Amino acid sequence: MAEAVLATGSGMRDHCGVNLSIHLQGVPRVECDGRTLPSPRGHKMWALLAYLRHRRSRRWMQRTFLRCATLWLMGLSCTTRADPVVQGLVTAALGIGIVGEALGKAPSHEDRTSLIVEGGRFDVVPNASNRMAANQVELEYRPGRYLVWKLKPLIGFGGTATSSFYGYAGLRLDTFWGQRVVIAPSFALTGYARGRGKDLGRPPMLGRSGIDLQYGVSNDVRVGVSLHHMSNGKLLGQERNPGTAVAGITLAVAL
Repeated sequence: MAEAVLATGSGMRDHCGVNLSIHLQGVPRVECDGRTLPSPRGHKMWALLAYLRHRRSRRWMQRTFLRCATLWLMGLSCTTRADPVVQGLVTAALGIGIVGEALGKAPSHEDRTSLIVEGGRFDVVPNASNRMAANQVELEYRPGRYLVWKLKPLIGFGGTATSSFYGYAGLRLDTFWGQRVVIAPSFALTGYARGRGKDLGRPPMLGRSGIDLQYGVSNDVRVGVSLHHMSNGKLLGQERNPGTAVAGITLAVAL
């Protein structure tokens, strides 16, 4: 069934104050919240409604195509020299981005700025190369407004029990699955100081990719889990790229 939803004009406010559903296949009709309204008279009016519906559909398809293409190119560039863990995270992030944002199933929107505290484990994968697991904590600042397209900035700092420290800054895509669930893939550039912890290659410049899942327990507080992977990809000529995964429990408080 072909349908277009348009904002109501002043001439229709007596019948419908929110939106109109315009059905153009079969017997043309106009509905508001499932209630049939008096139909416009004349072929010109129906032709105008058909044109508006067609124009809206073309624009939606163009936007969807551009979004999907952008996400695919981002994923391709990120996974070209990535290890399997990064490829898995990027694939999951692309799936969330395409299903959630590009197809409109869980659209992003601007949100309140928040401060996030995370506690978990550094180098959490059991069979990781030269594993040096340790407890870790992170503090992250997340502005709620868009920076580029639907991407929002993030900046954070973390440390481990083995005196390793790292700072990062990057972008994230918040997708809202209902009123309470937020899934946010992200990517950030990271500087790393080894301390007594794991050697992640030299120079210690890393990429940090991952996914956060959060649940809103109130209007101001969200709790969740996160999984991030940090590695250098040998993009700056590093000889080693052991990489590490960080998993934790998060608490986000709106500011």
